Amino acid sequence: MNETSDTNLRSHLATIEAIVQDGLSFNHFQKSGMKIFLSVIKYGYQGPHRKTVRKRLGILYQQRRAFIKNQLSSVLHISLTTDVWKSPYDEFFICLTCHFLTSSYANESFILSFRRFDDKHIGQKFRSFINNELKKMNLKLKVSSITTDGGSDIKSATLGTTFGMRLLRAAHNLNLVVKNALWLFNKTKSKKFKSSSNTTHTKQSDSDDDDDDEAISVADNEEVHEDVSDDGYDSDISDQNDISKDDSTSYILSDENASDISDDDEVEDDDEDLLPLNGSKQRQNNEETIIGITANPSDLSSIVYNLLQHVRRLIKFIRKSSVLDRYIRNQIRLKNIEIIRSAHEQSLKPVKLNNAVLDFRIRWNTTYIMISRFIALSSIITDITVLPNIEIGLKKSQYEKLQQLSFSRLDWSILAALKNVSFPFYRATILLSGSKYPTLSIAYLVSTGLKNFLTKSKDDQPLEDALKKLLLAKFSYYFEQEISWEQKRATFVCITDLDLLKL
Repeated sequence: MNETSDTNLRSHLATIEAIVQDGLSFNHFQKSGMKIFLSVIKYGYQGPHRKTVRKRLGILYQQRRAFIKNQLSSVLHISLTTDVWKSPYDEFFICLTCHFLTSSYANESFILSFRRFDDKHIGQKFRSFINNELKKMNLKLKVSSITTDGGSDIKSATLGTTFGMRLLRAAHNLNLVVKNALWLFNKTKSKKFKSSSNTTHTKQSDSDDDDDDEAISVADNEEVHEDVSDDGYDSDISDQNDISKDDSTSYILSDENASDISDDDEVEDDDEDLLPLNGSKQRQNNEETIIGITANPSDLSSIVYNLLQHVRRLIKFIRKSSVLDRYIRNQIRLKNIEIIRSAHEQSLKPVKLNNAVLDFRIRWNTTYIMISRFIALSSIITDITVLPNIEIGLKKSQYEKLQQLSFSRLDWSILAALKNVSFPFYRATILLSGSKYPTLSIAYLVSTGLKNFLTKSKDDQPLEDALKKLLLAKFSYYFEQEISWEQKRATFVCITDLDLLKL
């Protein structure tokens, strides 16, 4: 072995030892910043003390602020976006970003500031924070608009025209449509009021708009990590590979980076809220219930809520049993081998099966991913719940529990219908969450397409039609009643500008 090979071997061994001892990711030394560090490091270098790092970060922060201020000095118009969320400890966090066009009409963005606040008078604090940041950066007279979600605090903070026109984030509204129409996580409570014409109307509770900003922690973020391998597979969620992979907001998730969406604590195990699971008797009751669904679509929200809780209970039960979890992973592995063989014979690209995942209320799209993967594993799920193999090695009580968690043909039909009507919203959310292209004009095209989808019925798909009616009611509220005339007008202006650019 020559000297170079020996040096490389010792370096590799030292790298692996560092990964093991410090709990680093396997690709830690392949990341861009680490590569720069390794290119200049000299033998024997010990690294800086944490106090040195902290002091230097303060200097770098001020340099970055000065750079951004200088870059924006020649910009005439900017738009703002805010992202707000709350930790489990009732601390609020806000990120303020500005967007502008360069002289060559390219989209550029800078994060202006990121702050933490306690939960008292939060609306006033948000308003003061935004005002102060704009003053510091000399941007007060350059703001054309501010885009926010529908949370009550940020809405109150951005009232009036101080920050230009207020725009509601379309992707956030899409999430609210699906979540509240189908009761994905909560049994929605609506407020009824009388109008002057004596007609009873339903108003969405303000708390519904705030749900997505709650209870996020560092630990939660670490649950969501990439699970993408270049293994020649297609995803088990169809037609998504042409979606742009540009940077998206952290709230958005596609199936390709959802290996473990949440842990057991993220979805409440509300046994008292579930329909009783008494095997054949319950299934018979469900069969009788489905007959009236098309005539009574509002009852479907409750059915969907209970069914999703049923799915979550089974996934959590599987996760809690290492024996059962290992058995299912092995079954998935065997099925993937068969999929590869069959696809090779037909000269097709194999569609990979993935492990089941739990959804996460502040990670948009994760319920769709959970349902899609669960349906893809339906044959395995049926095998372990209807007639579980004694060779799995579970206790008698666990076998009985599995049988109680079985799914009827009706259950699978509802899940399939739920997947089909959710898919356009899944695609639309990813499309509207891009950060490298303007989305205001796209929002109009997306909302028009979604409304067209929701208003088209199929005589042979009564379940899907009933779900569409639920979605259409919430869609009309969030995209027609809640969107201001100013925002609608701005959208039309953007569309007109795009048409002119094509001429």
